Amino acid sequence: MDIRGFFVPSGSNSNSANSSNSKRKGSDEGDALQSSGSSGKRNFVRSWTKDFPWLEYDGEKMRCKPCCSRTTESDSSSVFVTGSTNFKIESIRSHEKSNGHNRAVAAIKVAENPRLALLPRVLWTVSQDVAQKMERLFDIAYFVAKREMPFTSFPHLCHLEMKHGVDLGSTYINDKACKNFVLSIAAQLKDELSCKLQKCRFISVMADSATDVGVREVEDVYVCHLAEGETVNTFAGLKECVNSKADGIKVAVDSVMEDICDGWKNRAVAMGSDGAPVMLGDRGGVFALLKQEIPHLIKVHGIAHRLELAFSDTLLAVPEFKDIKDMLQGIWKQYHYSPKAVRELKEVAESMEVRAYKAVKADGTRWVPHLQRALSVLLLKNYKVVLMHLQHAAEVRDSSAQMQGRAQNYSGKLASFKFLSLMHLLLDIVEAISKVSLAFQEDGISISRVQDKLATLSALLEAFKHRPGHHLHSFLSEVGDDNCFKDQELKRSDGDSDSFNRLKETAIDASLRFIQERFQGMETDPVLLAAATLTTHQSWPVGNRNLLLLHGEHDIQVLVDHFKVPLQRNNFHLQHCLEEWMDMKFHVQRVRDELTLRQDVFWKNKFMLCQDRFPNLLMLIEICLVIPCQTACCERGNSCMSRIMTDWRCTLDVSTVEALMRISINGPSPEDYHAALAVGHWMESGERSRRPTLMD
Repeated sequence: MDIRGFFVPSGSNSNSANSSNSKRKGSDEGDALQSSGSSGKRNFVRSWTKDFPWLEYDGEKMRCKPCCSRTTESDSSSVFVTGSTNFKIESIRSHEKSNGHNRAVAAIKVAENPRLALLPRVLWTVSQDVAQKMERLFDIAYFVAKREMPFTSFPHLCHLEMKHGVDLGSTYINDKACKNFVLSIAAQLKDELSCKLQKCRFISVMADSATDVGVREVEDVYVCHLAEGETVNTFAGLKECVNSKADGIKVAVDSVMEDICDGWKNRAVAMGSDGAPVMLGDRGGVFALLKQEIPHLIKVHGIAHRLELAFSDTLLAVPEFKDIKDMLQGIWKQYHYSPKAVRELKEVAESMEVRAYKAVKADGTRWVPHLQRALSVLLLKNYKVVLMHLQHAAEVRDSSAQMQGRAQNYSGKLASFKFLSLMHLLLDIVEAISKVSLAFQEDGISISRVQDKLATLSALLEAFKHRPGHHLHSFLSEVGDDNCFKDQELKRSDGDSDSFNRLKETAIDASLRFIQERFQGMETDPVLLAAATLTTHQSWPVGNRNLLLLHGEHDIQVLVDHFKVPLQRNNFHLQHCLEEWMDMKFHVQRVRDELTLRQDVFWKNKFMLCQDRFPNLLMLIEICLVIPCQTACCERGNSCMSRIMTDWRCTLDVSTVEALMRISINGPSPEDYHAALAVGHWMESGERSRRPTLMD
């Protein structure tokens, strides 16, 4: 697209330009004819070399210097390469506009300045000042979107830049221009993602439903793929669902994936979600509908959700733990909705010369760490201050009966040895589960690491039955024989210790049982087990040659049988894969240093350096690595949507919200962002010619 027309002056200036061109054309032709004498034969005009610097004349023929030096990019059969004797200004101008000439000139520019190779060709035709101005405007628009700011902040940031001497013109200093810039930036990022996915042999899809501020049922979709040997979870798109049933959600997922990856169902190997029946149901769920079209598709229930559900089951099975959580929530409400209670708490803290920390909501989100923070703040920071204030509120009787009754109930529990022991036990259990939960929310976590974390967690909880955890041990040591905790005398009866020990064993057994039940499918699924065996290189029996010989061959067969169709589509050869697997195992046995590498680093090196050596094996490993273990990225996407679409922006289109989310989640930092490609996309995508200098 030639955008020089964007900058043609209007009115009399345009007419003057046309007039001068006509005069120059007539003068050039006249000079050519005059130099030929009376014969009428045309000769070369020396002044043409000034008007067309690329033109050269050897005394007989004229040629194009760029086309002669770059014959691979230009048309080698052109007369301006072989030599032209057609000494007419029209032929010279016609060649200057030809595609071959433009390609040759572009190749020379790139050779002189490699950075231009990354720039859209449309930017080469505009002046440097205009290109820089547009890139600056796009940089500001990108900053607005990346920081999740409203479009109306764009003009203010532009005026601030102009105050510092930056030339931004006057044409696009408004919020509507900012929105258009953001849409072009998001479209360019979407095109980049599409190019990456088209090169991937296998992908997995993750999806989660949410309701935005505009009360619309939307589906945010992520795709798990391999990029330079690393497993990456990338935001794919956001679509509004026609309904909240499985068929409506499937249409939304299909729409998102078709936009970024043609034929994505030929590449899909797994689907991950939060475990809702409408998503992963075997009969009428989205997974069941997709499996009709993709028979080899496997489903993965996010591990962080499984752990959350296992812990929720434990709270329901142990009434004492549920009482603790209810009390934490009640204390949070006490100080969250009552300014009077907060003021009195601060006064108590000042009289004690300590700091009062803000109470934490115990069930604010689904993730276990929130309960851990609520317990930590109360027991380790606020215990003495909160207890003193609750005792004071129960005695003074200057508040409502409900508040007084709550204060008396909570102060009695916080002064009980048995109840405090259970709180510290729960803190130890929650802290252990919380660390695993945070690990389960990492993007690159592997199946083998999930199994290791579960084994470690089960062993740690089992150990709590025989010895107290860190927090319970500190509590029991401080209480000692004096029966005082943080200078507060506790209520303690003779049978409290025995009763607590029985409750402790019951609670730990319940935790272990529910964790095993929730993760049972992951430990018994043959495909997941086979994937873990192949990808965990540190567990290969390299110390025993006899075991190493056949190690993993059965697992390869399991994976090949299940993913036979997509493997055959990529020209997979089983026998060659087994030979490459043998080569890989004994290579690791010889080079023991590779056993010290992390799993992700090990396989990244293989994909980057050994693709030709292990083509079939790495094809199988790619399937294993893109099977998603967690879907926490979808939850983070929902959080991003909630931050962007506030009550003040509840009328944003879903497509606009998707563009803003794409930049916020997938885009680089504002410092690392380069706007040239997005500017080129914007200039070429308009229905009419862009005029960046219209109002300057």
